[in-house]
Amino acid sequence: MVFLFKTIGQSKEEIIMISGRVIKSYDNLEAVNKILISNSIEKITGLENNNIIYILSENDKIVGVSRVEKHDTYGILKYIIVSEGYRGQKFGDGLLRSAFNYCLRNGIKDIYYHEKNSFLISIGFKSILPNTTPKIIKEKIPYDEIIKCNLEEFFSKNCKSKGRD
Repeated sequence: MVFLFKTIGQSKEEIIMISGRVIKSYDNLEAVNKILISNSIEKITGLENNNIIYILSENDKIVGVSRVEKHDTYGILKYIIVSEGYRGQKFGDGLLRSAFNYCLRNGIKDIYYHEKNSFLISIGFKSILPNTTPKIIKEKIPYDEIIKCNLEEFFSKNCKSKGRD
């Protein structure tokens, strides 16, 4: 997936091209681990089948990483990280939309996250009550404040980035 972003440089406006894709080999693992370690997240040692690791890159430089752990028809968002110099420019939104599109096309209907997060809520995640949380989710995410995003509903709404610069 390719995105065009309008950014404001030091003295001018410029358009940059960012691409998003799933990591399926060890080729990019070292660069991904650099971003993870710099954000105090444990590095990836292997590419297990149930992990969907999605990256954003500008040219060959990885600028964002997300990881969704797949379980049948649902996923658990483990993290989303955008490199510091790229934050505040909607790259996180683009990264999640790309990753979630991939998830939906691969049979995942719902994504869960272990705590309330203002960014995730702003893009469509909703709080769920502990007594309505499926048992299997409670076993995988032992937290009280779980949020959920139904991907079909997420993509059926207007794009929240629409009209943003």
